Amino acid sequence: IDIEDWQANCEYRAGYSAEHEVMQWFWELLDGWDQEMRARMLQFVTGTSKVPTGGFGGLYGATGPKRFQIIRVINTNRLPQANTCFNELLLPPYSSKERLAHCLAMSLYDGGDTFGLR
Repeated sequence: IDIEDWQANCEYRAGYSAEHEVMQWFWELLDGWDQEMRARMLQFVTGTSKVPTGGFGGLYGATGPKRFQIIRVINTNRLPQANTCFNELLLPPYSSKERLAHCLAMSLYDGGDTFGLR
């Protein structure tokens, strides 16, 4: 799972940008993860642990081609959530890289197999 390709095919919404500190931490964390952990994150946000043929630019959602998106949500007391049908990660702006890492791990290991409706 190529983190540079993933990052290059990411869209940011609701106050996030590639330059936002939390986004810098997010990509640094993913870059440091092994392939198994990256596959868990990919499964969490897209519903599959496999990269599409041709890379992340080929992601599809429920309505057709849909890039990976990271959407800022205000409540920092909640864990990250995902809308897998839309390749969306709902991510609070945590106050530290350590808190971000902890909350991502909690979502991937303790809540990554539950689904909600948008």
